[in-house]
Amino acid sequence: MTDDANRGALLFLTAQNKLADSDECIVDVAAMDTTKTPLEVPFTISYCAQAVGSLCIAVGVLFTRKSLATRKRFFIAVNSRPPFSIRTSLLTLNNELLESPFTETNFFARSDIESKASLIIGDIQWKADANVQVEDDELRREFTQEEGERCAEGDVLSVCTCMRILDSDDLEECSLGQICIKWATVDKPRSWVMSYLDAGIARPRRAPIVLNARVCTTQCIVRTAIPIVFCITNLHPQAIDLHITVEMADLFMFAGSKQVDVRLLSSESYECSISVMALTAGRLPFPRLQLRSSAFDSLLLDEIVCLSMPAALFVLYGADVAERKRHIDLGREAYVQIPLRIDDLQRWWDGEGPKNEFLGLYVEALYRGENLAVHPQQDPINLMYMELTSIDEWTRRKRSSTEMCTREMNEPSCCLYSLVVDFEAAGWDFVIAPKLYDAHMCSGECRLHHPDRSPHSKITSSTSKNTVSGCCHPSEYDPITLVYMTEEKEVKIKEVPGMIARRCACA
Repeated sequence: MTDDANRGALLFLTAQNKLADSDECIVDVAAMDTTKTPLEVPFTISYCAQAVGSLCIAVGVLFTRKSLATRKRFFIAVNSRPPFSIRTSLLTLNNELLESPFTETNFFARSDIESKASLIIGDIQWKADANVQVEDDELRREFTQEEGERCAEGDVLSVCTCMRILDSDDLEECSLGQICIKWATVDKPRSWVMSYLDAGIARPRRAPIVLNARVCTTQCIVRTAIPIVFCITNLHPQAIDLHITVEMADLFMFAGSKQVDVRLLSSESYECSISVMALTAGRLPFPRLQLRSSAFDSLLLDEIVCLSMPAALFVLYGADVAERKRHIDLGREAYVQIPLRIDDLQRWWDGEGPKNEFLGLYVEALYRGENLAVHPQQDPINLMYMELTSIDEWTRRKRSSTEMCTREMNEPSCCLYSLVVDFEAAGWDFVIAPKLYDAHMCSGECRLHHPDRSPHSKITSSTSKNTVSGCCHPSEYDPITLVYMTEEKEVKIKEVPGMIARRCACA
């Protein structure tokens, strides 16, 4: 058997499941009785397709009949389909879709790799092109398990990296490199195959200037100086005059020059250093630059600034960060509770400033090194919710004039007890958060001296004709806020009254 018609697009495998040295494969068939017709000869061909599409295997049969050697030749058509499909998206530093990046400007490239069959993935490598600069020359996502990562048909694996295209005079299209995937079929998990997929191309625009911004501190703390450096490089062949204006929100105090005029020669760089102080913590808008020059259109300069700078600056309430971690099994756990220590919360609460100061909470849900918790969340459909519950027993008892009782107290009279309700167990599976809540319940005997008896119950119980004993029931309620899913698959938030019993009475 040969693959002459395919010109090397098909390689045969040996009995040891290795690539053969030649483009021919000889199959020995045991002696058979050729007097019987029709004659059926079973044989097995092992091959590895190197191209996608219709391929052809030429089969030559040599047999002897009545001492006469006869040779026949026929063809077997096979069809090869790709094991993966790839879709690459370009994103700005603020996670927005980008059609055409500027040269010498950082952006993100994300490749979504879809498996077209049930396969086992060993590792994925992204090898950048020579005109593309990345933080690492070779980005690699390796699956540490010896058996690899099993992917069903339709599963998608994503690889993302930050890169920039080097400036060139004749660069109209730029290859983003290759995605190299080591994979195997489920029935042959040890027979690894390498597939090389084109990561895609970008059509860059040559920017007349390059702008970079960096924060010169590891942590941004509220009411602490935050040094920021803007670096501007002239890529234009001629000198340009720039008018630079620093713009920022009222949430910052500023030190430095807000406006400066500078003349840059070709390939010359200028650094503009400022120092800001955040008046509050949280996700604050990043200080912006406005660039103006008579040599370029203002819209072009504004677009360069927008694509070159981050949109936000995350400012912490204090340098002392309390960290809590928990490892979970995704196959068994869906609702995760992570308790925070009360002394950490108390330290934040008693810090400088008013008591309603912002409490910073940053969530990381790490899965294979990637943070699944997006900050900020810009997708209105796939929103994530974090439920934060603060429990203070002393405050709870103070709010309710009815004493909170426990079963260990053996209190016979009407009293308020704790009753934890699981929404999913109660049939309210449309509730997203909270999953559990304390609804409270009233239980106990109603006696004549019970302090919470209403005038109606007192007068009716004193009537000789009334023989019905009093009933312990909730008399006051508190609402709770629910995050739930509607039948139209919309996520809504609503305050539902009458969900928590606050006070008990007899009637």
